[in-house]
Amino acid sequence: MAYVHSSHLTAPALLSPYRPVLADLRLISSSAPDPARLSAASSHRCRLPWSPGHWRHTDRLALPCAASSMAPGPGMSSVLQCPSRWWLSSIPSSSPNDEELRSRMTVRDATHDDYQVVMSMASPDTFRDGFDYLPAKFHDYVDDPDTVFALVEVDGEVVYLGVASSQNGGGTMFGKTERITKKLQGKRLSKTFMWATGLYTLAKIMENSGRTPKLMHGMRETERRDLQHRHRDFTIRMKSVINVMYFCWDAAPAKDRLTAAQISLPTLVPYQPTDIHRLLPPAFSAAVLPEGFVFVDWDPHKLSESKMQKFVEAGCYILVDSTKPAAKSLSFGGSYMTPRGRVYYIDIHCKDEVLCKAHILNHVKNAFSQYTGMITFCVMVIDKGLKDVVMKYVVRDLHFKHLPHDHAYVHEEMDWEDYQKIAKPVPKSKY
Repeated sequence: MAYVHSSHLTAPALLSPYRPVLADLRLISSSAPDPARLSAASSHRCRLPWSPGHWRHTDRLALPCAASSMAPGPGMSSVLQCPSRWWLSSIPSSSPNDEELRSRMTVRDATHDDYQVVMSMASPDTFRDGFDYLPAKFHDYVDDPDTVFALVEVDGEVVYLGVASSQNGGGTMFGKTERITKKLQGKRLSKTFMWATGLYTLAKIMENSGRTPKLMHGMRETERRDLQHRHRDFTIRMKSVINVMYFCWDAAPAKDRLTAAQISLPTLVPYQPTDIHRLLPPAFSAAVLPEGFVFVDWDPHKLSESKMQKFVEAGCYILVDSTKPAAKSLSFGGSYMTPRGRVYYIDIHCKDEVLCKAHILNHVKNAFSQYTGMITFCVMVIDKGLKDVVMKYVVRDLHFKHLPHDHAYVHEEMDWEDYQKIAKPVPKSKY
């Protein structure tokens, strides 16, 4: 769970420099998973083929070390054994000093002890105008077995982070966020760091799930044409566009307005496991959801009974209308603290204007029943026609203040099989 931001990783970007090596992943994915071979991709015995020399093996991602004479560990697959000099010529450079930089890099998992270091590097006070979720979600990311929280160190200093999640049992990879230290911004180093964390993430997902991801997902801010241009070599499908609006108000005086605003709005009920039958396709999903995806704090998830159960267990406040035999609306809500105060997200999936208003009001009431003081509401709708409805209702009827942080994001997807078609096989003469 996380805000999806314009700087989020997209899966094609994660893997773009690794075409030859990823072509060889078919050696693993085409047969039954071999634990010994998969362990070669783990954080304990993994090598990055990007610089001349031998490799030292530590509890972190192994880095090039000309002075090291350690041999590869047992079970090391050919996926990570391409000759380093050939790899150096196959990976595009972001700057003239890339080769020297790579020799000083280490990639590793984030730990709870890294909190202060990461917060100092990630600039949470300015990221997304201060509405940064990372301080609140840091420890959850570290503990989540389905999340890879990778840090890049240069000479022992954390300079970059990449967070990505594994979904659908390892069948899907989704990039959550990336950050680079302020002193290195604008120096054309982000791609180098992203490539490093991308391969690390892929290896971790394969190790943990025994599967090669078949789908890669990302969210791109529509105004960021540079991100679209960066992925021009890949066939990317646009799944949907989400529209996000920000509003705020103090909980105490706002409570008095909510009762009057409830008049004439339909009744909604908290989600129960038995409601899943009214939400699954084709009746609801096919009509309302973009290809069966729901967004929870902007992260896309394929709607399923098991996913809904995970959202409930995570404390997500889920509302659905009581229409039968199929529901017409679904929403998710939750809250966390940011450097600028409390944020409450409201993700609405419907096409009906009146139901949209009902979902907003019910989530606002839920927020005000739990929290006091100023609350910033982040309202997401998929149907673009509801954007004006939300704006008018929240500002005119609820008298909330509209904040200038509205954005639209594109949910993009690429098939793993498509990537294999793009990938160039590694000539045997190169081994």
